Amino acid sequence: MALSLSACDFTPKINKEILRAQGFVGKRQYTEAVALYEKLLFRGLNNEMRIKVFYQLGELYSIYLNNGRKAVSYFEKVVQLSDDPLWSVKAKERIGEISLNFTKDYGKSAEAYAKLKNFYPKLEKADFYEFNYAMSVFNMDDLEAAQKNFQKLADNLNHKYHHKAIYYLGLIEYRYKHWDKAIAYWKEYIKQIDRKEDAAQVTFLIANAFETMEELKPAYDLYFSILNEYPNPEVIRNRLNSIYNRRLGRKR
Repeated sequence: MALSLSACDFTPKINKEILRAQGFVGKRQYTEAVALYEKLLFRGLNNEMRIKVFYQLGELYSIYLNNGRKAVSYFEKVVQLSDDPLWSVKAKERIGEISLNFTKDYGKSAEAYAKLKNFYPKLEKADFYEFNYAMSVFNMDDLEAAQKNFQKLADNLNHKYHHKAIYYLGLIEYRYKHWDKAIAYWKEYIKQIDRKEDAAQVTFLIANAFETMEELKPAYDLYFSILNEYPNPEVIRNRLNSIYNRRLGRKR
């Protein structure tokens, strides 16, 4: 994470302070490094070095000091200051990642990923940005917009997140209480994945949808089929017992 240094741009004193801050990082003295970098921002740094210091502060706050919001504020300064698309893309990636996965600021992550997915020329990780944009909108509970974006990915067989989009389309239909549609999407999703653990998790959702519709026999059969594969077998046993007792009650 050390910054590259152009020594000719700075006074010997500033050079010394930057190297000292880098030394703190190397020694894992992150609080001291942050304090010194922030102090340096009030010194005579040129624009290029200010951008690098802002980015370094963002990394320190996000990775080592567990302060995602502070980190995002520094990455936003990188975007504001830099005319270099590479810096802008790197900073927006970090803003999107932190906002989506840590601070849960889905509006901010949607904004970052929208800019990245629409970047011209198209970026190498465009599929990733498109999926995370859809995830951001989904987590904002804008199901209509999320459905539209996931459908676009699901329709593209070459998209890296084609299969995951199908899963989330099923989840959206489940949220809408369209049980049959949710089941259809999840059955298609299971066809496209290899991991037994993932298949068991989705089979559980399908069984739950059948149970919600009071179709107890297919629900029971599906729960039973994953008894030895589901991470928490006790949950499955409880569901099986519940359905068994409900089916007995119907026969009385």
